Amino acid sequence: MPLGFRFGDTPVERTGAARNRLHGFNMAPKPLDKAQEARVCAAVEDVKRGTPLKTAAKEHGVPRNTVRNRLNGVTAARGPPTTLTIEEEQLLVDWILDCSRKGFPRRRMDVLLSVKDFLDKAPERKHPFVNNLPGNKWYRMFLRRHPMIAQRTAEGITRAAGNVSEQDIRKWFEEIRTVLAEEGALDALEDPDRVGNGDESNFRLCPNKSLVLAERGAKDVYEVCAASDDKFAVTAMFAYTASGKQVEPMIIFPYKRIPAQLVQSIPPALGIGRSDSGWMTAETFYEWISNILAPFIVNKQIKTPFILFVDGHKTHLTRETSALCKELGIVLIALYPNATHILQPCDVAAFRPLKAAWSNALLVWRRDHPHESLTKECIGPILQAALQKDMTQAIVNGFRVTGLHPFNPDAVNYKKCKGHVNKPTENEAEQEQANPPVSLTMVNFQDLVGEEIFRSLQTYTQASQENSAMAALHRVFTALKGNPSEAQAKATTEEVGADTVAAATPQARMSPVQAAVAGPSQTPASPVRVAVVNPSQAPIRPTEVDLSLVRAESPSSDDDPDDPDMVEPRPASSASNTSLRDVLVWPHSPQRKGKRQVERMPYVTTSERWRDMQDEKDRKKREAEAEKEARKEARLAKKARQDAEKAAKAAAAATKRAGAAPARRSSRNKK
Repeated sequence: MPLGFRFGDTPVERTGAARNRLHGFNMAPKPLDKAQEARVCAAVEDVKRGTPLKTAAKEHGVPRNTVRNRLNGVTAARGPPTTLTIEEEQLLVDWILDCSRKGFPRRRMDVLLSVKDFLDKAPERKHPFVNNLPGNKWYRMFLRRHPMIAQRTAEGITRAAGNVSEQDIRKWFEEIRTVLAEEGALDALEDPDRVGNGDESNFRLCPNKSLVLAERGAKDVYEVCAASDDKFAVTAMFAYTASGKQVEPMIIFPYKRIPAQLVQSIPPALGIGRSDSGWMTAETFYEWISNILAPFIVNKQIKTPFILFVDGHKTHLTRETSALCKELGIVLIALYPNATHILQPCDVAAFRPLKAAWSNALLVWRRDHPHESLTKECIGPILQAALQKDMTQAIVNGFRVTGLHPFNPDAVNYKKCKGHVNKPTENEAEQEQANPPVSLTMVNFQDLVGEEIFRSLQTYTQASQENSAMAALHRVFTALKGNPSEAQAKATTEEVGADTVAAATPQARMSPVQAAVAGPSQTPASPVRVAVVNPSQAPIRPTEVDLSLVRAESPSSDDDPDDPDMVEPRPASSASNTSLRDVLVWPHSPQRKGKRQVERMPYVTTSERWRDMQDEKDRKKREAEAEKEARKEARLAKKARQDAEKAAKAAAAATKRAGAAPARRSSRNKK
């Protein structure tokens, strides 16, 4: 048999999958990509308009069987049934996405162990796994069946940063606009040259290791660090304007007095600073503003006031720095606390490409100097080489997506906010729109709960039953009946799921419709909105009833029957009372424990209100220190009095003993 076949006159070479089928191996071909799917759809439309099937398949270059299957509406999927049902896999997907949105993303082993816990509690479920633990193949196929999930590298944030909400950031924007209007500097927000952001970052001399070439199978592969201390890192201060201009960076070295040789090694385009620890201090930041930022504003002929956004670290918010900025025409604004990953352009857009350029510059230096040690004198030239990369557009985009320029709170990516007051995501809003209310009549309700439970609901009284599930069902029954009391009408927006029905009636007493549908293990992620319909009276408010739990869901019409990755869905089974939802741990959105009673300082540190509050804060601090000193003096005086009284008592006791000594001696002599 030849290794080629034809679509009309076009020869097509057989693929590896076709050769496998030729030799008897039933291996699925690759899934259709978007271009192939478009050609298949176009061929189907041509056939519907009257074009012969063979001609349409030839013109669009697609297999005739694929077009024929689409026309016949073939929905049978290929392959064996999945271990989890469609509803269970969708619940697992919703769990993964929900955890990621709330700041607690799950890893590969979290998913595998969750499935293992479920299978441990459902021994009747058939599967090919060893010790109930899915393997790598199941994990890969699960990701292919759900392309909305992808493996990403998570960025770590603190719990305080996770508590930041959209409402907090919007209030910060309102306060900044109000204070700038009071200070008469609101027009500076419109000029990109007059809006800047400054922040410091550290640069390691031995960055994280990357893949290297070595002998296959080698276990002990090492790389000698060029620096004497592989943990050493240098701090540098950077600042950018919203127009993409870069302020002269300043490298901070840990010295009391910087050696002359190190000063000579720094290129003229870089500044140099010092501190005892090598980190940013209040004095170093003061010197950076006076010696680097202020000359930059003058040399670039930037109109003042100049707005500088910085993080709220204590080294940036001192009285001396505030007075200096006021004198130089610089408006110093602190970003919202713990929100630099959202609001700071340096963190959002600048530092990542800069760190990548720094790593590349280090590799180039090592390649050019293979036998030399990396000393502090090499830091300046290497950083200068890394700064040659053009990041203008990235910086402009960073100011735009953080909402600092143009000054627009709506431009902020609030998906980064993990606080509990967030608005629904776009996917949740689309799902809400795509899930309209379903009409529920008395006939549907009777069919769902069963004849026996329906009769018991007709004679139900609150005093006779203590079953909360029956009470919930009775409220829905009363709303359908059309005579709800005031309390019952208020409860018609409750969420009633299939587990409520199951709690009200055993499995043996379920109606024929319920016996044919899935058990509690097919619990979906969200309920179906049901509108209670009463023909005799005005419509009642929509009631939340989870109907998807008590009826079998049909496969989606969007599923591709020719997709080799689609497998036959496992039919719903009610043999087990174990639900996958029971083994999944659903996280809560980060939330502050309580309201803090402290008065927050204004964010504009050069404003009159900030200085007034700082004066008041200093006055209270001096009073507290004076009161503390007074208490200390009182304690010392009291202790001195106690010591004097103790010494007086000891002297009196000694005198008394000395006076009684002759009498005791005389008495002993007589004896």
